[in-house]
Amino acid sequence: MNLNSTLGAGLAAVALSFPTLTAQEVVVDYDDSTLGAPEILAPFYTPGAGGAMLRVRAQFICPDSFAGLPSTRMRCTRIGFQVQGMGTYSELSLRAGIAGSSTFDPGGAWNVNLPDQTLQFDGAFIPQFAPVTSWLEYPLAQPFVYNPGDSVCVDLTTFVAPFSIGSVLQPVRTTTETGRNVDFDFQGLPTAAGGPRPDGGIKFRMVFEPIGAPYQYGAGCAAPSTSQMTIDGTGLATPGGAFTVDLTNGTAAGAFLFVGFSNTTSAFGPLPFSFGGGCDLLTSIDASLSLLTDGMGNASLPLAVPNNPALVGQSLFFQGGEVNLGSPATLFPVVLSNGLGVEFE
Repeated sequence: MNLNSTLGAGLAAVALSFPTLTAQEVVVDYDDSTLGAPEILAPFYTPGAGGAMLRVRAQFICPDSFAGLPSTRMRCTRIGFQVQGMGTYSELSLRAGIAGSSTFDPGGAWNVNLPDQTLQFDGAFIPQFAPVTSWLEYPLAQPFVYNPGDSVCVDLTTFVAPFSIGSVLQPVRTTTETGRNVDFDFQGLPTAAGGPRPDGGIKFRMVFEPIGAPYQYGAGCAAPSTSQMTIDGTGLATPGGAFTVDLTNGTAAGAFLFVGFSNTTSAFGPLPFSFGGGCDLLTSIDASLSLLTDGMGNASLPLAVPNNPALVGQSLFFQGGEVNLGSPATLFPVVLSNGLGVEFE
C-alpha cells in the first residue's frame, strides 16, 4: 500500500470547511483521582544523606489488572503527576510505555521493565509547577499505542542542584502500589541498585486518545520575542471522513507546514533532527504547504480522507514553522511548532 499516492488526492481535496468529530479522551489515574497532601517522596524530591541532593531514577507500574485502563485500543499521549510546589531541575527525564510484564523484574533491569527506552520528555532546567489541586501533565515525544491487557511502566530520573527544599516538587503517594524500582544514587547503570520496593510509589495519570484522533508529540522552539507556535488537530482520520490541522501563535506573515510519512527517519537522518538552539525537525518532509495565517497568526487546514480502507493503520505527521531571523536555530533561521501525528483507523 502506497500511502503517498493514496493520500495525495486527500491532500489536494482541501476545502473551506469540513464537519469534525470530537475525539473522546480517556483519563486513567493510577491509583485514584483524589488530590491529597504532598509528601516528601522520590523521585521528584531527591534527598541524600546530610541534605545533599542525589540523582534518583525510579520506575512505577500500572498493572494490566487495574480496573480503570481502557477496554479498547488507544494511544497514550500524556503522563501526569499529582504534585505541589515549584522546582527547576538540572535533570528531569521521563520515559513511559508498555511494560515488559505486569510485575517488576526482580533484578531491577530498567529495559526489562520498560523495553522501549525512548526519552519521552526532557525537563532539564525548565521550571515545573503545579498547585496541590491539579495535575502536572507532560506531553510524550513518542505517544505509544495501548492494547487491552497491557501494563504501563513510567520511568523518571530527577536531580536538583543546588538543593532548595522550598523549590522542589512533592508528589502524592499511591494507596495500591504494586512495587517500584529505585536507585537513589543513579550513575547510569542498567540495573537499579535499590531493586524492587513495595512502597513509596507516586500517583500518576495516563491520558489516552482514540486511534484516528490527531495527537501532539515533541516540542517546538520560538524566537525570544515571539510566542511558541503550536500545532493541534480535531476530527478523526477514518476512510471517507475528515480532520483539521490547526496552527496557532504564528505571525501574520504566513507559515509553512511540513507533511511526512515518518517521525523516526528523514532525509536529514534519524528524527528528531536538531537544527540547533532547541529547534528539532519532528517529521520527514515528504511534502510542504504554505499556510495563510489570520491577523492573530492562526491557520486551519481541513483535510478529507479518501474512502479507502487500505489507509487503516497508516500514519501521517505534520509540523508547522516560519522563517524568523531571531530564531535560536543555528542550521536554518526557522522557528518550529511541536509535531502532530495521526494514524488512520
